[in-house]
Amino acid sequence: MHYPSLALGLILQCSSAVNGWSSPRSDAEQTTPCALNPGVYEIFNGQTSTMLRSSGGNGPIFVTYAEKEAGPFGQWRIESVGPETFTMMNVGLQMPAAVDFQGEIVASDHKNGRPQLLSISSAGGGDLCYIHFAEDKSSSWTADARPLVSTVSLETGRGDGNQQWRFQRIGPLDGGLHTDPDAPGSSQIHFRVSGDASQLVMT
Repeated sequence: MHYPSLALGLILQCSSAVNGWSSPRSDAEQTTPCALNPGVYEIFNGQTSTMLRSSGGNGPIFVTYAEKEAGPFGQWRIESVGPETFTMMNVGLQMPAAVDFQGEIVASDHKNGRPQLLSISSAGGGDLCYIHFAEDKSSSWTADARPLVSTVSLETGRGDGNQQWRFQRIGPLDGGLHTDPDAPGSSQIHFRVSGDASQLVMT
């Protein structure tokens, strides 16, 4: 016995279901929170939620509980220079991130540190990322365990919380200094030029 109407109905239902399915996107089409667009960012440590900042040329990059607002010294210009490759410059100092010869991460004018290209990869879920230097993706930026002010160094990647970072985009590259005049402590930021005119010093 044949049931042509039933068979036709099943075929139509299956066809509709297949057409309604969305095929998985390819890896090239998928995006992650760590596929950053060029812009100005604030960066926070995944373990402590403290802001990444620097306050002196050729000085360390660090996170701290002591002060929540950093103004332009806690802001970073991130520009793409190739596939999954970036540069990162501190807005307040106008100096790029580099690694010194002791493995410490610094904001450097390249006299005391090696200029480096960065690679940023997903920490495996949510909005947390790892920061590497492109030439060595086995090592990650790592905040040390000091209680008040923690410097950042390059250490072998372990996946720990102090090696994870969250990027918060606050403006485009051409937006200039992103200052908030109402932010606590913003009116207390002053500068002077050092004796050899090579760097800005916060006073």
